[in-house]
Amino acid sequence: MSRPLLGPLSHLWVLNANALLFINNVSFIDTALGQTSATAKVTLLWPVASAVSRVAAGGLSDRFERRISRTGFLFLAATTMTGVNAFLVFELQSVEVGAVIVGCCFGATWCLTPLIVDDEFGSASFGQTWSTLMVASALGGFMLAPIKDAAYREHTAPGARECYGVACYQAAFEASAGLAAVASLLSLCLARAWAREGQII
Repeated sequence: MSRPLLGPLSHLWVLNANALLFINNVSFIDTALGQTSATAKVTLLWPVASAVSRVAAGGLSDRFERRISRTGFLFLAATTMTGVNAFLVFELQSVEVGAVIVGCCFGATWCLTPLIVDDEFGSASFGQTWSTLMVASALGGFMLAPIKDAAYREHTAPGARECYGVACYQAAFEASAGLAAVASLLSLCLARAWAREGQII
C-alpha cells in the first residue's frame, strides 16, 4: 500500500543540506572565526559520530520499538538538528560540537530511513522507492548553497577574498534550522498518521 514519501524525503533533504554545510565549509568557518582548530577535529570526529550513531540508532529502535516508533526516532533526530543549528546562529564558535551532534543525527537517519521504506513499501518496490529518495537527497545537498554564498559575499569586505566574522554563516544556519524545523513537523505528522492506523513504524 503506497504512502506519502514526504517524511523520509524531508529528512534526507535536510540531512544532506546540513552535512554539506558542515563538511564543505568547516575550513572557511574556521577562517571566518580567525582560528584553525576545527577543521582537523571535525574531519576526524564526523565519520566516527556518524558510524557510531548508525549502530546505536538501529539497536535502540529495535529495543524500544514498542515504545517509540522508528518515525519517532526520526522526529527526535530532526528536532535535535533544529536545536543545534539554532544554537550555532548565536554561538558559531561551538561549530565542532555542533558538527558532531549533526553527524550523529545524520548517521541515525540513514540507518532508520531504509528500514521505514522497506516496512512501508515492501521489498518488491524497495529499489525504485529508495532510488527516488537518493535523488531527493542529492538535490537537498544544494539547498543551502545559494543562501550561504549570498551571505558570504555580502559580509566580505570590498577587495577581500575571504569573509571574517560570525555574520558570514549566520544566515546559512538560520535557514538550516528552519528546514530542520519543517522536517520535524512533517515527521511528527507522519508518525501520528501511522499511529492512528495502528502501525508501529
